Amino acid sequence: MSAFSSLLRGLALAGASVSLSIFCVSSAAADESEQPPADLPILASGSPINEDAEGTTADINRVQRAEASTYTSLTWTLTNGSTGNIGITNFSNKVYRYNAKTKTAISGVSLIDEKSETRYYPLKDSNNICLCSGTGRGPKFHDSVKRGRNATYWNAFSIPEDVDTVTIEIPGFKPIKDIKIE
Repeated sequence: MSAFSSLLRGLALAGASVSLSIFCVSSAAADESEQPPADLPILASGSPINEDAEGTTADINRVQRAEASTYTSLTWTLTNGSTGNIGITNFSNKVYRYNAKTKTAISGVSLIDEKSETRYYPLKDSNNICLCSGTGRGPKFHDSVKRGRNATYWNAFSIPEDVDTVTIEIPGFKPIKDIKIE
């Protein structure tokens, strides 16, 4: 096999790997709909801090840790009961900086271990890109949730195995306390 053929084969494998990574990230963003996903449980709901968003909820669907690991995923659904659209930039992290490509990512969500008074921010990859909804946005990803609609989002965290309950803070919502990690 020539050096050129080896190079082409290597580039093809690298391209397939990148394509798979992009597909996996972008496919995790959910469709916007009028009805919450029927297959997702609601563990708890958060109410908005601002009266202008009255009727809007943040439903916690799942907080799940991978077996024998610190990798923990949060799945939550935003239901917009306000009179206008809710832009996802409202949920970006204004303190903990991520790569500029994640300015539309849902990076402002945090988990808190009340016992140790430790706040956990979403994970980021080696390029400082948030491992959360809004990164590698696919065709079904929405930059805003329209009035009367909902959308499901996700965030990835590294939570120590000895932490079994967390408080979830979503920008614009009251803290959602005592959520058990599955």
